[in-house]
Parts: sequence; structure tokens; C-alpha cells
Amino acid sequence: MGLVEAAFHEGIAVCTLNRPEKLNALSRALERELDAALSRTEVRSAPCLVVTGAGRAFSAGADVGEMRGSSPADVLAYYRESGEVYERLAAFPRPTIAAVHGYCLGGGFELALACDFRVADPTAVFGLPEVSIGILPSSGGTLRLVRAVGPARAKELMLLRRRFGAQEALALGLVTEVVEEGRALARALELARELAALPPLAVEVARRAVDAVAGAPRDAALLIERLGYGVLAQTRDAREAADAFLDRREPRFEGRGGRGGRERAEGQARALHRPTSRRTRTGIPKQAASAGSVRTCSTGPAATTRPSRRRAACVVEGGRSSRWWVARMLVPARRPAPSTAATMSSRPGRSRPTAGSSRRRSSGRPKRARARRIRCRSPWLHRSHGRRASPAHPTRSRSSRASARSRASNPWSQGTSR
Repeated sequence: MGLVEAAFHEGIAVCTLNRPEKLNALSRALERELDAALSRTEVRSAPCLVVTGAGRAFSAGADVGEMRGSSPADVLAYYRESGEVYERLAAFPRPTIAAVHGYCLGGGFELALACDFRVADPTAVFGLPEVSIGILPSSGGTLRLVRAVGPARAKELMLLRRRFGAQEALALGLVTEVVEEGRALARALELARELAALPPLAVEVARRAVDAVAGAPRDAALLIERLGYGVLAQTRDAREAADAFLDRREPRFEGRGGRGGRERAEGQARALHRPTSRRTRTGIPKQAASAGSVRTCSTGPAATTRPSRRRAACVVEGGRSSRWWVARMLVPARRPAPSTAATMSSRPGRSRPTAGSSRRRSSGRPKRARARRIRCRSPWLHRSHGRRASPAHPTRSRSSRASARSRASNPWSQGTSR
């Protein structure tokens, strides 16, 4: 068995300091094994990490025997090697929880401060006795203690109160929760499962933003949180949370980033044609349809649950005060490609179309979509082109009747050439 054991409880990674005969004193060998455990792929991919100690203590601090006779060069070499494990734990990509029982002194307390949360039982004893042996907390403990309780309280805890219990630590804000004796690890695993249910990307960005904002000026802190919001708002987890809230279901987070325009369009098309409890088959909310502001039609391709390949859009017009509703299935008209061989006319700026091209003059606008022939309750809607028809001839438009009259009055159109 090694000095650090890595295990998994329902997917939660648990790293246990396994040196109970020395009250889990932090030797260089133990720190190297802890660093190796934090670098394992399965540990880093776990949704949360719990750090605890075996035996009667979390950790009684650094191994004093290894500190004796160290030169300045040895101290610098220590922080370049195994002493960097505290910062690696603080920068761990997943939320970290320290389950504290028994002694949590010196380097052990600094290790617990490097975690995001700390759960302790009544047997926990905290303290920073480094000043009494001629040194100071130098593994990130001084920095994190000042950020947690302020300079005045940090001086008091380092110089005057060498040891304090779990309830005092809870009152100072150094402990997240105090539980019954022997339940620190169980409670830490419960909190880890709650953290695992949150969106992973949002949790990671929030943790990093809090650490960066703690020592940043006001303008920089506001910029950090706004940039973080802008990044997270484009992720799939954010859209999944919004969809789950509207559909009244539990979200299913994947911890994935955003998607491209094509995938977003396909997702919107699926949502438009998906029959759910809050949408009609045409993609219009039931609340609006029941209020009378929008009336839907139940026939045609818009009523199908499978999106059509041409993705025609259903335009529904009408309201509470209108007597008839008008429904059109707009299908983009396929227009032939313009011919490159166009002959120029005698007038400047005018071109004469060829036989294969359209004879209508281009106005720079997109060609109006033609209306699909559908049945309608309104007698004023032309069946073919959506124009108003005359009361006398519901199937003929006013423009077609005018054309017929002009042809009848034209003497050149009355010839009977045989």
C-alpha cells in the first residue's frame, strides 16, 4: 500500500493520505505520491475530488525531521518539486472537498485550505504553529488565510491562537459544515454528488472566476464575470438547462461547449416540428393559440411531426377580431439561372433577354414566393396566387379580368387567321 490511496465512490474520486502511524505527516514522498494521484487521468476526469486522511487525523503537518538542516537552495528545490502539490490541488479542474477529522495542523491545514470546501467533525483541531518554530506558512496558507478571514484575523490565528476547534473554524468561515463525529467523509461524498449534478463547464468557470476576482480590481473583476457569462451562455449545457426548465424536466448536462450554425439550425428545426406538451404541431405555443391571438391550421405539411426536406414555413395570419383566417404554405420558387449570353438593346442601360431567360424585368428584389394551392374558408382569397378575387368571379382575379377586357377591345386580337 502506498502513502496515498486513490479510490472511487459512485464516480467520485477520493484520495486518502495513508500514513496513520505518523498522523499523516506530509513528507516529500507522500507529497510526490499525492501529486502523481492528482495527475491520473481517471482522477482528473471525475466530477469531484475528496481528500481525507487515514487513522486518527487528517494531517498533523509537515515532517519536521526532513526540514532540519535545509539550506536555502534545498528550500527552493523543494518548492520546484514536491512542494508545488498544494498549488496543483488549488488549480485542480474539478471541485475539491477536504473531509477533516482529528489534527489538521500546519501543512495539513494549508492542504485543506487549498480545497474548495471543508467538512469537519467535532474532533477536528486546526492551527498554524509555523511561527512558533521559526518559520511561517509558506505553501499558500498565508495567502488563502488572509483572503478567507482578512489580515487582522489571519494575524490573530497565526500569532495568538495556535489551535482552535471545528465550531470556531465554522464561525470564522474556514469550514463549510460541521457534522457528527465520524461522518465527515460521508457528508463530503454527499456534497460531491450535489456538485456532480451541476453543469461541469459552469462549475469550472465559476471556481476560476472567484479565485481571480478575489485579488483583482473592481473593473477587472466585473470584466472577468461578464466574459465568463458570455462564454457559458453559448454552451450546450446552458441551452439544455433552459429547455429543461421550459419542458419541466430534469436537465441532462454533458459538459460540452457550443455548436456551429448548422447544428443550431437543425436543433431549432427539430424543436419547431417536435410535438411536446407546451407546443402545437406547428411550433406555435399553445398559450398564444388558446388566447386567440394566433390560430393554427391542422392540415397540410405543417401538421406533420417530421420536418420536410424543403423546410417550408407555415405563415398563419389572423386574430381575435378577424373573421376569416388566411394560411399559406410559402415554397421558394425555383428560378432558372440567368443566362450569361444576353444581347444588349439599343437603349443604354437596358438589356434584351434571350429566349431561355425570364422575360420579366429584374427589380433587384427576390422573386415573390408562389403560394401552394390550398383550400381556404375565405372567398376573397384566390386559390392559385393569393390575390383578391372579385365577388362575381371568386376564381378569377381582378387583374385577369382586366386583361380579358383589354384583349376584347383590341381590334388586332380579333383576327381570324387560318
